[in-house]
Amino acid sequence: MTGSERGAITSDVIVVGAGPAGSAAATYLARSGLDVSLLEKTKFPREKVCGDGLTPRGTKQLIKLGIDISTDNGWAHQRGLRFWAGGRHWDLDWPDLVDYPNFGVTRQRADFDQLLAENAVASGAKLYELANVTEPIIDPVTDRITGVVTKDGQRFSAPLVVAADGNSTRISIAMGINRREKLPMGVAVRTYYKSPLHDSPYIESWPELWTGKPGSRICFPAMAGSSRSATAPAMSASASSTPPRRSARSTTSRC
Repeated sequence: MTGSERGAITSDVIVVGAGPAGSAAATYLARSGLDVSLLEKTKFPREKVCGDGLTPRGTKQLIKLGIDISTDNGWAHQRGLRFWAGGRHWDLDWPDLVDYPNFGVTRQRADFDQLLAENAVASGAKLYELANVTEPIIDPVTDRITGVVTKDGQRFSAPLVVAADGNSTRISIAMGINRREKLPMGVAVRTYYKSPLHDSPYIESWPELWTGKPGSRICFPAMAGSSRSATAPAMSASASSTPPRRSARSTTSRC
């Protein structure tokens, strides 16, 4: 089912959110022969706090998606995790396994998400940027979601809707699925900076940060020029289990 129906853009599947999960889902659905509408509320390239590094399990998924993860293509490779605790550190290499690569990768997030979205488009999905979904369309007879409406009033229709719109999901909230307020919530703050460890073979994890609130930090080495910077930065993200009530949207995000 493709085309336009009563002003709605119709397809076989709607994927709401062109982050890693949404773009990966759109890629596989399009490769299976379905007509896929991939909706992204912002415009690429765009930032997303948290998530600049992948372990071997995540790296394997990039390989399956057909992403070029070579260092020549701007990816940094790490052979393991450097774990800091109690004033000491341990270098833990990723294991050699038959089913997984023995290295992880890092890349600045603005590049990473765009690469996955472009891969979905190359596989046949249709990407709609600035398509900020505000609510689902619900069939009054079947009580099933049959489409979505964006902030500008555009309607998208499909028999299947995939909600990959992340932590601030409009689809889930509209369906009555809300965050459990009694559970703790983490907040991430991320920055890029120059470091002599930019070519370190290890991602660094610091699980013991006590500055009034419990938190942790992870440092991701990055390739030179993989995104905005022409120098080789290291990436740092920290998370607190009980964040302040007010935070700057441009620098913080829930993971």
